[in-house]
Amino acid sequence: MSVRTTSNDSRGIGGRKVLDSHSVEFLSTQRTGGSPQPGEEDLSQYLVLYLSTLDSNSYQSGDGSTWTDLSSEGNNGTISGVTYWSSNTPPDFDFDGSNDYVSFSNAQDVGNEITISFWVRPTLNTSINTFISTKGSANATGYAFYPNTWNTSDRKLTFEVANGSSADVVRSAENVVSDNQWQNFVVTCVRSTGATVLYKNGSSITTDTLTVTDWGNTGTYQIGKFPPVNAYWYHGKMALAQVYTKVLTATQVSNHFNEFKSSFGL
Repeated sequence: MSVRTTSNDSRGIGGRKVLDSHSVEFLSTQRTGGSPQPGEEDLSQYLVLYLSTLDSNSYQSGDGSTWTDLSSEGNNGTISGVTYWSSNTPPDFDFDGSNDYVSFSNAQDVGNEITISFWVRPTLNTSINTFISTKGSANATGYAFYPNTWNTSDRKLTFEVANGSSADVVRSAENVVSDNQWQNFVVTCVRSTGATVLYKNGSSITTDTLTVTDWGNTGTYQIGKFPPVNAYWYHGKMALAQVYTKVLTATQVSNHFNEFKSSFGL
């Protein structure tokens, strides 16, 4: 396993960004998935995966092949081949679309509700470009979140589920996912009812109902490809990945986007 580290940043040592006190305070709030306001629910209790290049506690130059999970689960990722750019704003991981991925050792049970959120800057390959997956191809049990329908470049955002014998998907309209732009993509799903919502940049873009409601909700993540097949590689940059065992409301998704967007120039 390996990670390539690249820096053109003269402001830090070994590519580490020198943060002022305001930046340190801002990033510290992000470790819990966002700072709740008085009377708001603390969503950090539902986080089961939280990876961030915005927070040096999760990754910075010199951390090697470990992308540290900031959730209470401690499910750290092992980086294979991905290039880390400490000098970019924000710092990010660059996936080459052919053999770069992040793997995990521990399976995660998400129960009956799930929210997945990714901040990415894609340069999409033809066919599926995996953000995160616990399933193999076809009807293999698990779930996956990605752009592009199989063997196309339709740029549809997709949430796919399967139970081992049947599969179903919720897809957005075409051309929702743009190249070379930072975007926040979110999916929420209630497993027992199939109720699923896709979001882009804090706004709902697709609402639909899955017919497969007994999909595999316990699995081991991979970011950047489908496990266990070496296929459906993600091509582009990635900075932030979160999985919650709760369906975030539309307001919570919007608040999440608004809290992070300035870090991505939005």
